[in-house]
Amino acid sequence: MTPASCDIAIIGGGFSGMMTAYHLVTTAATPLKIALIEPSGTPGRGLAYSTTNPHHLLNVRAKNMSALPALPRHFLDWLNSQSGQAAAAELDMPCVAWQGVDFAPRALYARYLDTLWQDAQAQAETRGITLQHIKSGAHELKRIEGRYQIKLDNSATITAAQCLLALGNLPQSAATPTAARFIQQVWRADMTALAASKGPVAMIGTGLTMIDMVISLRDAGYKGKIIGLSRSARLPLPHDVPQSPYISEATAFIAAPQTLSKLLKAFRREARAHHWQAVIDQWRPHLVQLWQSLSPGDRRRFLSRHFTRWNIHRHRMAPLIAVVIEAEIAGGTLILRQGPVHVTAQHDHVDISSGNDVLRCAYALDCRGPGYDLRRGHAPLLTGMIDTGLMQPHPTGWGAAVDDDLQMTGQPGLYAIGPLAIGARLETTAVPELRQQAADIAASLLKCQVSRISVTKGSLANSG
Repeated sequence: MTPASCDIAIIGGGFSGMMTAYHLVTTAATPLKIALIEPSGTPGRGLAYSTTNPHHLLNVRAKNMSALPALPRHFLDWLNSQSGQAAAAELDMPCVAWQGVDFAPRALYARYLDTLWQDAQAQAETRGITLQHIKSGAHELKRIEGRYQIKLDNSATITAAQCLLALGNLPQSAATPTAARFIQQVWRADMTALAASKGPVAMIGTGLTMIDMVISLRDAGYKGKIIGLSRSARLPLPHDVPQSPYISEATAFIAAPQTLSKLLKAFRREARAHHWQAVIDQWRPHLVQLWQSLSPGDRRRFLSRHFTRWNIHRHRMAPLIAVVIEAEIAGGTLILRQGPVHVTAQHDHVDISSGNDVLRCAYALDCRGPGYDLRRGHAPLLTGMIDTGLMQPHPTGWGAAVDDDLQMTGQPGLYAIGPLAIGARLETTAVPELRQQAADIAASLLKCQVSRISVTKGSLANSG
């Protein structure tokens, strides 16, 4: 049954939402009612970790994938524990001794997150905390008389004193009417049906999603050509062997406002002297502070001019996956095309305009990266919040306007985590950043909860 009210509502139960709930349960000092609003059956997984394909690997080494910022080896230790080995056996994966530099299957990471959700539920029972998973989406959020009112897709309504938006990656634009041959929700695609097609399959977007779809198609038995199309036609770069750390200039720029040109010059100077992956690794812990030292104009310039190139260096392929993709390209079975793309879906094929050519394909898959411009109408929930003033786009035009603690600007008790905070944080989509955001937001929510209880007790005492 859906509760009528709670203390904290979390809309979205992927990694970020589930881990925020985990920290609320494990650190709360007072009774608490938490509602985790997530339509899927298992919190924590989201789209990222719902795959069951053993060849879909994490693109971050195991040593950096702990969900708990205070325990950096937590995931690696779990992999090598009896529970981790049992999970691998259940998934028909080999039981191996995992090293920190390894790239584990995402399906195995999903099992790891399952154990954290189960732990949160168990601790909630023993600590007098109500933790309820509401299996529904949400389509409306309003602030009424100091509380947040959430209308759910299951026709129920719930109110909360505080609320967190943990929506994960948003699509490039609002959903359009489904066309049988142009597949927008690629993670729900019937790969067996696609594999039976005789014509080429097009993939719009050449990032990590396309990489996963190539692997899925081949595993389903597809033998034909795959055509990857995007404006840049650039693939994510592969991880190299771990690089030795060095003393970076990055820390010298944190204390004062900076300009984008100054930071880029310093970054490029270090990249000429060191392996570029080592440079990114050295700068990464300081990127939020450096990003927030830039003016809104400089942030907009980076996002419009450099973001695509940054992503292919920053979000890399696991080495084993890179070998597979390189072989596809060398063998001519994966062809990359650069330039603007226009898709026209017919009942039995898809026509794709690319430059002066029109390609006829059996199917096209929308593998574009996430959308960050909230004005494009990604979902009724966000559109309604913008229309009513509950949410404002960030000054960069990317994501939502949030304060330094990820509270929605001008909205007490309303927080955002993950891609919604990209304009404010830049680095806000990978586990090493999201795990800390989840812990920090949980602390902020609990601090406000304690203040609310103190005010309530004070009011009762005065009235008595």
